[in-house]
Amino acid sequence: MRILPTLLSAALIAVATACGHPDSFRIQGEIADAPTMNLRLVYSSPRGVVSAVTASRDGKFRYEGAVTRPSVVEIFDNEYRLLGRIVAANGEDISVRLDRANPYAATARGDKTAERWTEWLSARADELRSATPSARNALIASYVAEHPADIVSALLVMTSYDSAADPAGAARLWASIDAQARPAYLTGGYTAQLERVDSAALQEPIAPIPYMRRSGKMDLLRPKAAPVTLIAITGAGREGRDSVLAMLRRAARHRGKGRLEVIDLSLAPDTVEWRRTVETDSATWSQGWIAGGISASAIGRLGLPTVPYFIVTDSAGACISATSEASQALSAAIANLD
Repeated sequence: MRILPTLLSAALIAVATACGHPDSFRIQGEIADAPTMNLRLVYSSPRGVVSAVTASRDGKFRYEGAVTRPSVVEIFDNEYRLLGRIVAANGEDISVRLDRANPYAATARGDKTAERWTEWLSARADELRSATPSARNALIASYVAEHPADIVSALLVMTSYDSAADPAGAARLWASIDAQARPAYLTGGYTAQLERVDSAALQEPIAPIPYMRRSGKMDLLRPKAAPVTLIAITGAGREGRDSVLAMLRRAARHRGKGRLEVIDLSLAPDTVEWRRTVETDSATWSQGWIAGGISASAIGRLGLPTVPYFIVTDSAGACISATSEASQALSAAIANLD
């Protein structure tokens, strides 16, 4: 007669444990090589987009947050280098393992979607990290073709597919995913962004863009002021900046009045972060910072799918090329010089 109460007590304890935090999610993480460092987590919540900071001590960290519906949680180091992405929902306890050397190698347990998503990425981590944008896109397109009803297909396209390299192709791939596999609460932002990129936004002359020079003075980029203008729109941090700088240095060799204007516009969250990012650039081209970042009206209407992003315009301010590939932008700019 004591067995039933014992089993019932165990069941109640299990339920109580499972429902111990129905209004929040908890992440317990581990980072390879056990670093002690600050981490930044970004996700959508009832309060809007949350950008939170927590600390890893000897590779271990914990975080608790709250969402209305399942949300993508992006985890960065303090320099905004991506370490991994997961999906989280209130009531969940999620364990995460991250590798600073390869964000595709992240794994997660505790959310079924996050588990399947990270399992696919981590199984191909080295291949994805070294792949060209077109090769990476092909891998993702292959998964989508085989799993059109899987929400992981939508997550892969949203986060790892290079939409900037082929906006029309991204739009077709996105449309091939079943509607129920790309719920608006999780994918609405990407859908809107993709629609802007695949629209005529960059087919019209680009409006002047206000920015701050390194001297602290405000200026206005007028794409019509030069026969050809190469605009690099970049973010904070040094990750991937070497390839951007290599292109800008090559482009600057062709810079000159009545020939080519080259400008690097940063979307860093503040001027301190911006100056830290560019202080060692030894730039011979124009550099500036845009207040408001990606949400600034002059930038928002461009519908940028990613950062860094490169736009080449002609003397009428019309877009010649819009791409995430630095080398492609440089080729387009040089090809249109007299």
